[in-house]
Amino acid sequence: MSAPDPDRSATLFCRVSSAKQAQNYSRDAQERLGREYAARLGLTVTRVFTVVESASKQAARQKWGEYMLYMRRGPEKHALIATVDRAMRNFGDLPEIAELQKKYGKTVHFFLEGLVLDGAHASMSNLRLGISTAVAVYYAGELAEKTRRGIDQKALKGEWPNKAPFGYKNDSSTKRLVLDPEKAHWVKRIKELSAESRHSIDSIVEQLRGEGCALYGQRLHRNLVERTIRNPLSTGRYDWPVGSGNWVQGVHPPIVSWELHERAIAGLERKNRPRQRKHHFTMAGMIRCGCCPEGRAVVFELRKNRFIYAHCTGYQYSKASGVRRRLCPDAVFVPVAVLDEQVAAALERVQISEDAARTIAALLIKDAGTSQGMAEAQAAILRSRLTKLDERSAAAYADKLDGKITEAFWSEQQKRWGDERVRLEEALRRQEEAGPSSYMPNAKKVLKLAKDIVRIYKSSDVAEKRRILNLVYTNWQLVGKKLEYQIKTPFAELAEGRLTGNWLRD
Repeated sequence: MSAPDPDRSATLFCRVSSAKQAQNYSRDAQERLGREYAARLGLTVTRVFTVVESASKQAARQKWGEYMLYMRRGPEKHALIATVDRAMRNFGDLPEIAELQKKYGKTVHFFLEGLVLDGAHASMSNLRLGISTAVAVYYAGELAEKTRRGIDQKALKGEWPNKAPFGYKNDSSTKRLVLDPEKAHWVKRIKELSAESRHSIDSIVEQLRGEGCALYGQRLHRNLVERTIRNPLSTGRYDWPVGSGNWVQGVHPPIVSWELHERAIAGLERKNRPRQRKHHFTMAGMIRCGCCPEGRAVVFELRKNRFIYAHCTGYQYSKASGVRRRLCPDAVFVPVAVLDEQVAAALERVQISEDAARTIAALLIKDAGTSQGMAEAQAAILRSRLTKLDERSAAAYADKLDGKITEAFWSEQQKRWGDERVRLEEALRRQEEAGPSSYMPNAKKVLKLAKDIVRIYKSSDVAEKRRILNLVYTNWQLVGKKLEYQIKTPFAELAEGRLTGNWLRD
């Protein structure tokens, strides 16, 4: 079979804007009409370019670029395209089409519009092409504006309009966000680890993998973790447009509280972020020097691959002279074994007996009965204020419909009432979290740790030891060879009760 005559051969470009259009008639109709047009002119279609994509973004225009490149280099002389808007969505495409005819001698047929660019009647053809391009660009821009307005309207109603972030899924029936039961709890875990202010992003990733975080096809990487920490959508709120500071209360269920989100952000952006270390020392980065006014950090140093010493960073070493100059007047090298003995003594201060734990638990249960009534009364007041706020908003809306108040006044009041609602809901959440039903489980965990804290500490790895020390103590300082510290609440009360035997605070 002989090869087709290049002067009578043609390519056919068929394009639809979405897969939904492709499922209907548009793509097949373009190809059928294009072949019928070619047959009437005695042309042979040697290659068909079929593209199912949106032409609004540069990445989606890749196929169009490949088609234009082929037309410049290919043997076919004719290019068949259904209409101008199938090819061009911006004025940047116009010179490319014109160049095919002027520079490469190709003939471009927009066969459904009867427009042919073949060099004959060039001025009239270029005028028609320019008008058709302007119309195509206008309709593309108008469609984009309508789409943006629709997205903005949906977002301001509290319905997230974009792809669901990690922890959520897009519900195809309601077009709203719903919790992803397989991933939502990992969002909370990521923010909790960041809020502890002792993890880097890499260590959070390592921790989650160790806890068995499986994302079912979605790789757990540091970018995903950082986006999850920074994204406020998991609190039930978001700013729209993103980054504008105009906060919208979403209709989707929250995963974490706003307070936890802020603490997670603070933990991520803190200055003393932990770095990757070759050797992991239990108290690295936790101790300050109590001798120098600057309160320099105390670092740990390994000597001869055997001996570990802690010392103030108030030493300055000159490589030129080989002399170490002391900046801190009382800086000394303290063997880590000396510090370990003092840490063990500190742990024994907060360790309580089994009888003391039972006594404290009984006192807490008795106090919980009284506190429960007070907590319920406070929660009832907050719920009442929320109800009145809703009634006030409904009455104002009726006044707006009746023309008693202006649209501007209504919008201003809605924003103010929306902020008030967010404040009351946050107060109600904190009230419910502060009730006996919330603190009793934590109190039991504290007592369980305090009963056996020395054994638990000794049997733990470095990361767990650091967590225990950060939970119980704060403001570690090295004064000479002595460790000084403060005990956090409620362990400070346990240490005091252990000395006095009085577990009631008058």
